[in-house]
Amino acid sequence: MRAILEHHIKRKKFSHSYLFYGDKEQALKLIEKASRHIFCENLSHCGNCAACKLEFRQNPDFFSYSFDKFQIDASRAIKELVFKKSFAAGGKIFRIEFQEIGREAENSLLKILEEPPPDTYFFLWTPSLENICDTIKSRITPIFSGLSRTEQDETQSQFFKMNFEEKLNFFSKIKDKQKAKNLILGLINFNRQNHFFSGLNKLEVGVKMIERNIPLSLIGLYIFS
Repeated sequence: MRAILEHHIKRKKFSHSYLFYGDKEQALKLIEKASRHIFCENLSHCGNCAACKLEFRQNPDFFSYSFDKFQIDASRAIKELVFKKSFAAGGKIFRIEFQEIGREAENSLLKILEEPPPDTYFFLWTPSLENICDTIKSRITPIFSGLSRTEQDETQSQFFKMNFEEKLNFFSKIKDKQKAKNLILGLINFNRQNHFFSGLNKLEVGVKMIERNIPLSLIGLYIFS
């Protein structure tokens, strides 16, 4: 899914909003890369224009927020800034990180995302897509930023010690489908990094099966058999 953002950077055409979920460190790196290109006068991070010579975090049109829980008051304050004129010609960027989001804040954010001002870009991060309502998901470009290093190590360590029945039992008991999807994506990433291509196709099909709401017990049986 990161390829989507890379494609937008290459084409110099960006969606007005992106939702990163998964590893926060990787998400912030991707947001930084996109922000540098958006602020650049040539949309290429040329390194020569005035915007590129300015540290992007110091750009007056860059707004960064971090919340444990994103509430309505914060959403209203951001909305006021969204509709104010930008300082420069490169538009405005809002980076908003949150662990949770309140229902009222979600509805307020939805209204902003439905009709954003021109040249205004939103980069959101949250640990899991389960935190976000389906309506917002339909109006934003989701990008999985990977499992954290700790999650990867724990997942791989557990799975390498399991036999078939244990893997199937472990996977079937996962209640959060997003966690199941993240687990499979982590295994895909590990396999590719270590050139273990045997079974990779099954893992990739497993992600699509989750998106089609097929029971995890059946998905686990397909993947690990």
